[in-house]
Amino acid sequence: MLKIISSKNESLIFSEIKKIKVKEKISGSTQTIDLELAESRAQDVSIFGDREVYLVNIKSENIDSLEQMNYSVLQDSTHLFILVGSGAEFEKSLDKYGQKGNLIKLVEKAVFDFPAELVSALQKNDKKNAWGQMVKELANKDAEPIHGSCVFAYKSLLVYLNDVKKNSVNSGVKDFSWGQAKRNGMKRESNEVVDKYFNLVVNYHKARMGQGNLAKQLELWVLG
Repeated sequence: MLKIISSKNESLIFSEIKKIKVKEKISGSTQTIDLELAESRAQDVSIFGDREVYLVNIKSENIDSLEQMNYSVLQDSTHLFILVGSGAEFEKSLDKYGQKGNLIKLVEKAVFDFPAELVSALQKNDKKNAWGQMVKELANKDAEPIHGSCVFAYKSLLVYLNDVKKNSVNSGVKDFSWGQAKRNGMKRESNEVVDKYFNLVVNYHKARMGQGNLAKQLELWVLG
């Protein structure tokens, strides 16, 4: 029996293997073997009828070896063979050798991790809370996506302050985000927000040109 998994996430891979073993009623442990051994192991027959599980990792440097693989031998074996790889070249090879039907593509679920408290504090111009939230975010994430959240906070705020039609269709801001900006920005002045946003953009470009660390630039910007 042959199964092919495309994924870089080991946790997802072994979770899927466990499901396959339960479904096929195979209780043996999973053994990792080299690609060259797969065919010979496929032809082994246990006198006790035992079924083995073999995991074969297909790395980028041995993708070309798939051309010599006898897939029918693995498919017809009483044992379970699981080829694991990832990337466009790996999946393209499977299609080339007629194995796309055996492919199980595992995709990690996107995690929604929006810093709502930081955005709210920024829009209110609550410097103390915003700085605290900024430090907390920077301790766990790269500065790049946090800068993006700051841009979102101020763009939404500017839409609210300048959109006399109360979030027209052309504003590009969803109702929830516009409503949040309205609640948080009622005491903000448009000119002050524009200046703050301008400095946010300038600091980003300075950091990209090597004129300061982006994380430090963000901290200074929040307190400025």
